[in-house]
Amino acid sequence: GMQAWLTVYLAGVLAFHRTFTMEHAEGCWDAMRLYPIGPAWIYTAKFAVNFLALSALQVVVLSLFVILTGAPLLDHPCHMAVVAVLGNIGISSVSTLLGGLWSWSRQNASVLAFLTLPLVMPVILAASEATRLLAENEIGLEWWRWVGLLGVFAIVFVTAGVLLFEFLIED
Repeated sequence: GMQAWLTVYLAGVLAFHRTFTMEHAEGCWDAMRLYPIGPAWIYTAKFAVNFLALSALQVVVLSLFVILTGAPLLDHPCHMAVVAVLGNIGISSVSTLLGGLWSWSRQNASVLAFLTLPLVMPVILAASEATRLLAENEIGLEWWRWVGLLGVFAIVFVTAGVLLFEFLIED
């Protein structure tokens, strides 16, 4: 579980960093400032795209994880979907905010991954534990606690991204 979630996180950060860096190089950020929409909408759109990309990656990683380990995660597809969606929201929201900030620098994506890891580690741990409990067919109070924690982080990180993104795109 933990390896799969770390794989999704690292691959997602690398992809997000590359996207943001290309946008800066091509002047997309300057063009975004000219549109008559608020920074919260720009963040939401970028977050949604990153979330969808991370979800596609998650499908591949989860499929490989199930095939290679034989974990019965797909025995409870709705429960696994809840864990995947909430985990991906947490990772995408932080990575969207910090990926945009970090793309202004000339540092590589591995530094971004290292710096964002403390923020997303609670998400990775909660998603890993919820995934482990699903693999052990233990969907009870403990599983719901981990899912609740994922939900709290999703709300906090998306809200923080919406509120702080304005400072990122200012001059």
